Amino acid sequence: MPFHFEKLTIKGQEAVANAQMLATEQGHSQIEPLHLLESLLNETEGVIAPLLERIAALTAPAVAIALLDLNLVTPAQAQQGAALKTKGPALELPSQELNSATLALLALGFGQGGRGNLVVPYLHRAQS
Repeated sequence: MPFHFEKLTIKGQEAVANAQMLATEQGHSQIEPLHLLESLLNETEGVIAPLLERIAALTAPAVAIALLDLNLVTPAQAQQGAALKTKGPALELPSQELNSATLALLALGFGQGGRGNLVVPYLHRAQS
């Protein structure tokens, strides 16, 4: 699917342009998601950094309630997410498939660390 830069908002175009500049400065030939994330985090009037700060302050039940209210997870998925156990700052998900159920657990996993203690959920994908 082709990328249509002109269809982005002005802020979106600025973020992509800054990500491209970061990639070039770092000697990379293409823009990676981390370049875009760094670009978004560096915005002085952006919404991403404040959003991540608010997410980091949420507790697991608050994350589950928000996802349930938005119909992004089912009650069964929320219950499964509550049963996830962290290993330090990481949380390995029990699946190797990337599907809607895994994405729900991924979102729920971010709330497992508690206030000010971000946990990053991940999964091992099967090698093809």
